Amino acid sequence: MNTKQIEQLCASGNFLGENLDKEFLETHISWVVFSNDFAFKIKKPVKYPFLDYSSLERRKANCHKELEVNGRYSNIYLEVVELRQRGDTFFLGGEGGDVVDYAVRVKKLSTSKKMDVLLDKKKVELYQMVSLAKVVGEFHMGAKVVKNPFQLEENRRLFNDINSVIKDVSKNFGNEVSDILSESMAFSDIFLKTHSRRFKERIKSSLQRDVHGDLHSGNIFLYKKPILFDGIEFNDSMRQVDLAYEVAFLCMDLESRGYLDLSQTFLVEYRKSVEIFEQPEDTQIFIYFKMLRANVRAKIHMYGARQAEDLAPHNLNLQRAKTYIIQMRKYLDQLEGFYV
Repeated sequence: MNTKQIEQLCASGNFLGENLDKEFLETHISWVVFSNDFAFKIKKPVKYPFLDYSSLERRKANCHKELEVNGRYSNIYLEVVELRQRGDTFFLGGEGGDVVDYAVRVKKLSTSKKMDVLLDKKKVELYQMVSLAKVVGEFHMGAKVVKNPFQLEENRRLFNDINSVIKDVSKNFGNEVSDILSESMAFSDIFLKTHSRRFKERIKSSLQRDVHGDLHSGNIFLYKKPILFDGIEFNDSMRQVDLAYEVAFLCMDLESRGYLDLSQTFLVEYRKSVEIFEQPEDTQIFIYFKMLRANVRAKIHMYGARQAEDLAPHNLNLQRAKTYIIQMRKYLDQLEGFYV
């Protein structure tokens, strides 16, 4: 499928005879189309170093994997449906025509309940963080333990890949901001080597599990019982991580938005279910994980700015990238404080 065909699907297609909404959502790896009651996630035929949707069979397999992965913590994921074509008409489900792609059918939820939308409106309360922490903690307690070994060089490369955008950062924000990246990379190299023993011990302590992989406010609905969605299905290693690294993403997300109180409330309540700070140095590791999460998000938004064809998304990506880099500086200062 391509964007033009998705537009045709929304304009004249249907799901079992029901017309689809004219509007759809698009990300760099998927399209999401809607009916009255359902959302249908269709994977783009793309291939990246961390993801391969390039063939029809791979997209089908990843649709089923998405159903499996997200079904562990959410009941909104329903089935994989065939996307068919008859002549110039595309439709979801049913019979006839040729199968040209696949979609994951999901219960349609209210956008107004998305956590990132509510945060933008300053409408998230502390009690909701308590409820969310219980949901995440319960899921993590039951998640499969994974014993993938700690790889020092692989972790160094993950952090230091931010160097791929350092020239763009310097060009757009000046050397003072790009210096944050240089300083954080130098610190990361030392930190990983110094604490490599403890990273290995955490794996032995069953703190590395098969979890969500992308736990931030954009992938949470704050109903009375919060709902997690859109976990990573396309790359097991991005989902099979230290529990502190998983939680660090949400806490970093909240703190970068200025919601330190929500982050702290979530963490305190979560630790009632899962203790991720078994040793004193685990506090430093958690801060490092938050800095790494900010690092990755900054890099993604710098790539987004490069690829943006219009000025508005270009500037928005730059703004978000800078926010995450400034957040990295805060975490770096906290970590350096342990060695003064």
